[in-house]
Amino acid sequence: MRYPLVLSAPCSACLLLLGSLLWTDHARSEPANESRVEQVTVLANHLNNPVDRVGSSVSVIDATAFTPGQDAVDLLRLVPNMSVSRSGPRGGLSQVRLRGSEANHTLVLIDGIEANDAANGSEFNYAHLTNLDIARIEVLRGAQSARYGADAIGGVIAIQTRANTEEALAGSVNISSGSHQTHRINGRLDASHETGNARWSGQIAGGREISDGENAAGLGFERDGFQSTQLRGSTGLTWDQGSELRLQFLYTDLLAESDKQDFDFPSTPTQGLVIDANDTNASAQSLSRLLGRHSWGNWYYQLSMAHTRTVSNFTEEGVPMSGLRGERDQVELQGSRQFEIADAVHSILLGGQYEGRSFRNLSATTAAANHSAEDRQRSIYVEYVYASPASSFTLSTRHDKNQDFADTTSWRITASRDLFAQLNVHGSWGEGTANPTFFELFGFIPDSFQGNPGLRPEESVSWDLGLRGRFWDDRISLGATYFKANLRHEITTVFDPLTFASSPINGDQNSHRRGWEWSLNVSLLDNLSAEANWTRLNSRDPSGREEVRRPKESGAIALFFDFFQGRGRGDVRLFHNGPMPDSEFIFATATDRVALGSYTTVGAGVSFQLRPGITVFARAENMLDREYSEVFGFRAPGASASVGFSLSP
Repeated sequence: MRYPLVLSAPCSACLLLLGSLLWTDHARSEPANESRVEQVTVLANHLNNPVDRVGSSVSVIDATAFTPGQDAVDLLRLVPNMSVSRSGPRGGLSQVRLRGSEANHTLVLIDGIEANDAANGSEFNYAHLTNLDIARIEVLRGAQSARYGADAIGGVIAIQTRANTEEALAGSVNISSGSHQTHRINGRLDASHETGNARWSGQIAGGREISDGENAAGLGFERDGFQSTQLRGSTGLTWDQGSELRLQFLYTDLLAESDKQDFDFPSTPTQGLVIDANDTNASAQSLSRLLGRHSWGNWYYQLSMAHTRTVSNFTEEGVPMSGLRGERDQVELQGSRQFEIADAVHSILLGGQYEGRSFRNLSATTAAANHSAEDRQRSIYVEYVYASPASSFTLSTRHDKNQDFADTTSWRITASRDLFAQLNVHGSWGEGTANPTFFELFGFIPDSFQGNPGLRPEESVSWDLGLRGRFWDDRISLGATYFKANLRHEITTVFDPLTFASSPINGDQNSHRRGWEWSLNVSLLDNLSAEANWTRLNSRDPSGREEVRRPKESGAIALFFDFFQGRGRGDVRLFHNGPMPDSEFIFATATDRVALGSYTTVGAGVSFQLRPGITVFARAENMLDREYSEVFGFRAPGASASVGFSLSP
């Protein structure tokens, strides 16, 4: 064991939970209120288990939380222990950190396809979700490498777009306009045909959004607009009660105007700050997958071949400066089987995966910056799941063989048990390894960044333990979870004020993340419900300093209501982010840290069905017009509003 002192407590807790599975059925929960719609999780253990019955810490944002015009990035702010950092207004680079982990430690899946950028830090830019037709978001917190691989040591975010309808022909269109000359349109067309025991279905969807934007620079006045395009489609054939062959694709692009940090010489009063500039960041991402499923005997098999390509280019004052190209190819075969013994369901999942990645760094000014690299990895994994009405248990392991780094084996254990009808205890323990990204190894930006080919992989061990309670005929649910994670060899970027260049290094000491997550869900009336959460986080880098862009405290409250017999829907959301540190580059000061102040924002939305197939809606964000910053030097969006309508003939 690499961390015997750390593992002793969580392992003991997991063993106690595992031992509790042997209890007699007197602790089994009573049936839930039939009027209650339970949220289920597939991500946690590939079974449709209720969220409050699994050992993992899971959040689900389903269709009832979405209102027309809702920005997916703002929706993610409502998830416990999720820190969102956006560089300026909508369209700017958007990062997400789960439980204090780094942005590239969270795996993002869109319709089951890995969307992390293979080139640019293995991160996902959440600005690409600006106008995507999203139906559901599932967030799994804690180390998930034993099941999902190296990019998942902090957690997994699975995004599902709207599925095909069951109708022979159906379509919809949404059109809205709002503040800052923002215009949005998206539409979808579904078709299906059934003959005998076979059914074909297809879908094509797309969207376009343009905006004059707001000023991104904390010091400046000119607007920084953006434009984005999405195109999505799928077609497939199902037969024999479960056999399926499906082709999926998703294309998104984003062109965002941006401002720059002042590094000009001689020194100026604004040196190190973000000032107006005619810069642009252009990025495009394409995802595709061919998926086949078939049952054979008692086993259910799935074969998928997926491809991800991301291209990004940066221009300064209209002049092309640099770019990145990243591609990922994956082939994955899974076999699963379920069987029942008494009232318990047992599930076994076996899988193997091949992954090939490529990277290219481009520079218009420095030939030495042009560099390409590639790597290959083969993986096998096994997962066992036990689920009964009162308890669950999951054991996962994965072995990765990478051509550039040492072989690794990761483990994960989760357990859940109803102590009595209203109270559930759950816990998890997991480990994982994150290899250095291509950009960290080989990236090069003239006079700004130099990669480090000598970096070592990061190693993570994390655990959590919590309680869930359900009261008043399940109208009230409460949850509290304590979590802790250690990260060894954390890769951090150091800045040399003499050369103005940055380079990544491995930390000598462990990084530590720990804290609490609290949640509350209340169904006040049949047409009125509320959700709230609060997070307390302590995140330290290898030097013992607080990690940047991770608030100590954050929380959210959301109120959802229906009116006029369900024809109208509305929501009011409040989000609070406590103070947090960030990096600064003002060379006249003796520190490289600055404190970003706390802020609270309020947003609201309403929709109303005028008649079947015609809905009007309105939405407002940052209604109090709070001034704040999530990234040093960048101004966050001010107050905004939009109105629109939806047609679904």
